[in-house]
Amino acid sequence: MDDEERQLAAHFTELEAHLASQLSYGDLDLTLAELRDVQHRCQAVGLGAPILEALDDAIAGESDDLSFSIDISSDGDQTDILSCAGDYLALFRHYALAETQYRAAKDEFGLARCLAERLARERRSSASEELDRMEVEALDAALGAVHRVQVTGGSANERSWERRACQALHLLDDLSASSRPGRLEERLEDLKSAPLQLIESLGCFLRCPGAGAVENLSRRLLLPAPWLAQPLSTLHGIQLPPGVRTLLVDSRAFCQPGMEIAVRRWRHELRRALEEGPTCPPSRDLLASAAAIACHCHFTGYCIPLQENEEEYEEGDEENEGKMPSAFSAFDVKWIVSAMYEVPCQAAPPQLEAMGSIPELVELICRTCKHPKEEEEFMKTLDYLSQPAKPGLPCSPCRDFYDSTLYPPWHYAVESVGVVPVPLHVRLQHISPLWTPQEVPSCRILVAGCGSGHQVAVELRSTVLEGASELIALDVSARTMAAAKRKLRAVLTDREFARVKFLVGDIQHLTRGHAFVRDGFNLIVCCGVLHHLADPALGLERLAALLVPDGVLQLATYSTISFKTWQPRVQAWLQKLPTFRSMSQGSRTPSRQEVRALRQEILTASKEEALHSLPTAISVAHDSWVGSRIVQELERAACKEFFTYAGFLDLLFHPLERTAKDLIPHHP
Repeated sequence: MDDEERQLAAHFTELEAHLASQLSYGDLDLTLAELRDVQHRCQAVGLGAPILEALDDAIAGESDDLSFSIDISSDGDQTDILSCAGDYLALFRHYALAETQYRAAKDEFGLARCLAERLARERRSSASEELDRMEVEALDAALGAVHRVQVTGGSANERSWERRACQALHLLDDLSASSRPGRLEERLEDLKSAPLQLIESLGCFLRCPGAGAVENLSRRLLLPAPWLAQPLSTLHGIQLPPGVRTLLVDSRAFCQPGMEIAVRRWRHELRRALEEGPTCPPSRDLLASAAAIACHCHFTGYCIPLQENEEEYEEGDEENEGKMPSAFSAFDVKWIVSAMYEVPCQAAPPQLEAMGSIPELVELICRTCKHPKEEEEFMKTLDYLSQPAKPGLPCSPCRDFYDSTLYPPWHYAVESVGVVPVPLHVRLQHISPLWTPQEVPSCRILVAGCGSGHQVAVELRSTVLEGASELIALDVSARTMAAAKRKLRAVLTDREFARVKFLVGDIQHLTRGHAFVRDGFNLIVCCGVLHHLADPALGLERLAALLVPDGVLQLATYSTISFKTWQPRVQAWLQKLPTFRSMSQGSRTPSRQEVRALRQEILTASKEEALHSLPTAISVAHDSWVGSRIVQELERAACKEFFTYAGFLDLLFHPLERTAKDLIPHHP
C-alpha cells in the first residue's frame, strides 16, 4: 500500500468512526455498506484524500443555493471522478452538491437519486408545475440508469452488477409509486416505448436481488389505477407476450387478487384452445403460454380457484384422444393441460421434451419431472442429527406438515440484508450492540429451521465468510431439506455451496453430540421457527447452549399481542364458511382442492361484505368488518401467504402454533 492508498484508507476509517457515533443500527448498516462501496470506487477511479478533503470543506460551507464543482487534477477518467465525487457527497446527504457532480458526469442513477430526494422534501411546498418537471426528469433518469445497467451486463463483476441493478430498480420503483398515476406510462410513450416492452426488458433482473422492484413495477403497469388504460384486460391467454410469460415463470407478480383473476381467465382460455382447437399441433406461442401458466400454478401449489362453470381437470379423460396427428398426440396436449391444474402423474412426453427452443416448457418439465427425481437422490446424501430407525423418524406433526408442503416457496432471487456483504463481526455488532470482539477469523453459522433454503442463501449473500468458515442448515423435514439442497445447488456459487452442510433433525433434540454442532456457533439464526415447536422454551435452551463465547442468537417469533389481535377473530369469521368448517375437523393437512375451494369462498364472501358501508366508528368485533379487512389486506397484496398452498396452510392450518410468550419457561 503506497502513501496515497494509506491516506485514503485513513480518511475513510475516520469517516466510519464518525458515522458509527451518529447513526442508529438500521441506518448505520446501510450507510457503512455504502461507505465501503464509495471507498472502493475512489480507489478505482483515482479520487484521492486531498480531493475528498476539498469536498469536506465544501460540505462544511454548503448553503441551500450553493453551486459547487470540484477542480479535478487527476490522471483518472474525468467523468468517473465527477460521478464518484457525487457518490461521496450523496453519502452525507448533501444532494444539492451531489446533483451538480452527477449532471456534469451525466450519471443518470445519481441524478435520479438526488431528484428523488428533492421530490420527497418539496412535494408539500413546491408549485405543481415544478413538481411535474422534477417527476419527469427523475423518471427519465431512473429509466436511463436501469437501461445502462442492463446493457452493461453482469459478467465482469456479477455481485457489483447485481448491487447496481438492485439500486436502480428500487429507485425506479419508488419514483413510479410516488409519482402521479400514469406518469411512468406517459414517459414510456414519449420515449417511444410501452409498458409491455419495459416489462419484457426487466425480465433479466428477476434472478437478482432487485426482483421485488420488478414485480412491483410490473403490477403497477399491468394493473394501473382504474381510470387508466388496463393492459391486463387486453391480453389473451393463447398468446401471452414474452415479458408476461417470464413474470409468470420467475416471479410472484401474479400473487395478487387482480393479477390472479387474469391467471384464472388465461388458464381457462388455454385449456379450451388446447382441448377444443383444430387438429393441427399447437403453435409455439400457445405452448409457451400454457407452460408459463403451468409454471406459475405449480409455484403456487395449485391453489388458484377455477373460473365460474369450469370443471376440475381429470387427467384420465379420453374424450379428445385421436384428434391430434401422430407427430403431436392427444397425450402431449393432455399432459400440458393437466400441468396447469396438478402435478402430472406421468413423465413428460418425448415430443414435449424435444422442444428445447421453448424455455417455458423446458422449465415446466424440470419443475414437474426432473426436480423431484433430483431431490430423491439428494435425500440419500443427507446427514441426520440421530440416525432414524428403519420405519422412519418418530411421529412429529410439524415434520409431517413440512413433508407434505415446501415452505417457503421462492424463486431464484436472493435478497441481502445489506447493500454489500460484510464480515461476520460487523453483522454481529449491528445485531447486538453489546457485542465487542473486533474479528471472527473463521466463523460458524447455524440456520435452525432452514425450510426450503431461502434463509441459507440470504445468510451467505449477507456475510463475508473466509477460511474454514461454514454454515450448518438444520431442518426437521428430510423432504424439505432435500428440496433446499437442490435449490441451493442451483442458486449458489460452487464456493458458497461448499460451505454448507445439511443436517436433518429437531431443534429440541440438539446437543453437542453430533460432529456438525460439536464446536458450537458464532451466530445462530432461527427466524419463524421456535413458535412451531412442541416446547419452544426447550428449543430456545438447546440453541443457546450451542453458542460459543461471544456468540449471538438471532430470533424472530410471532408476537403474542399481534397474534391474539387477528387470529381468533379471523378464525371465528372463517367458521361461517362451509369448506373451512369441514377442513377444521381432524388433524389432517387439507388437500389442494380443498384449499382452492376455501380461497374462493373467502374471496367471494369478503368482497360481498366489503360492498356494505361500514360505520364511522368500527367495532373490531364486527364480523363484516373482519371480512372487509381481509379483502383490503389482499388488495394491498400485504398477505403474500394467501396466494400459495404452502403459505395458506402455514397461515391458517399449522398443527403447532405458539407465540413469543411460550418461549418463557413456566415454573410452578
